[in-house]
Amino acid sequence: MADIVIPFFHLFIEDQDTSRAESSIFCCFQKVLNKIETSLQSLQISSFGQILKILKFFDPEICSYFENNGIEISMFGSKWLHCIFIREFPLDQWYRIFDAMIAIDMNEFLIYFTVSLIRFLRDRILKLDDCDSIILLQNIRNVRFYTGEIEMLIGEVSYMKKRYLMYT
Repeated sequence: MADIVIPFFHLFIEDQDTSRAESSIFCCFQKVLNKIETSLQSLQISSFGQILKILKFFDPEICSYFENNGIEISMFGSKWLHCIFIREFPLDQWYRIFDAMIAIDMNEFLIYFTVSLIRFLRDRILKLDDCDSIILLQNIRNVRFYTGEIEMLIGEVSYMKKRYLMYT
């Protein structure tokens, strides 16, 4: 959870003197925690099954690859969801992801963004063995994402949600 403070620290420490920045950081952190607390608790219970179900709908091949190689969403998804992707992207890209996250239902965004991210990495994943696939998924911070790709991943969230709800 302390990771969530980083972007606020980065924003406020540059714009304000240190004494005022601390209170601004705390205020923002508290508001974000209030918003995500319920989301994170319910995500732990049902999210990995939901992610797998949606992933299977959109990409049965990657699901089969995961199942055949004993790769579970929790092996990498826990880190992604618990830190709301803050560890996975540079701050400038994470700000855009976070903006989209708070604009819509956070639970749904996190689930569909996870599926979108897996689908984006699918060709790389399918070329690797099981261990290297897990390493890739646990270290996506090492993958270079361009701004347009981040926008595409965010756009996929809305598209997938509408399509999934339409056909299930």
